[in-house]
Amino acid sequence: MVINMSSIPNGWKSIPLNQECTFERGVEPKSSQINSDGNGKPFLKVSSLSGKRNELFFTTLETNKWANKGDILISLDGSLGIVRRDIEGIFSSGIRKTSFKDTKKYSNNYLYYGLQSDYIQKTIVKHCNDGGIIKHASNSIKFMNLLIPEEIVEQEKIASILSKVDEQIQVTEAIIDK
Repeated sequence: MVINMSSIPNGWKSIPLNQECTFERGVEPKSSQINSDGNGKPFLKVSSLSGKRNELFFTTLETNKWANKGDILISLDGSLGIVRRDIEGIFSSGIRKTSFKDTKKYSNNYLYYGLQSDYIQKTIVKHCNDGGIIKHASNSIKFMNLLIPEEIVEQEKIASILSKVDEQIQVTEAIIDK
């Protein structure tokens, strides 16, 4: 997929995420190092990002592959394109921790929403390799381009609006659940 440069609004640009972001790959502990007994540190699998399974995992593996709350995580193996930033723990090899390299120029809050965009999600699916049982999409990183305002202040304003929309959706879902 290529962004048509003539259709980009004034004051915006398309940036290649593989050049402007880091995509740190997680680790895969041995099965003997993973448990659900609470022994060790929280371990984030792709299923942890989806929120569809309530099972918590832990690992005794010593590593620096740690995600703090606020760090942007994206799944690129298995269930593709799930984006979260509200959980912490050691993250698996199917997950990438990502951020902009230059946070004076680009907003990580904007990146969080940009990774969820239809364009990025379709890019991930288009460039995934079918590994048989599990899909792998780390190759898609080099094809990800993000349409972004040139001014970081505008990036933050857009991210703030989207954050408020997310909050309203959560409130509405909680009311529906009741």
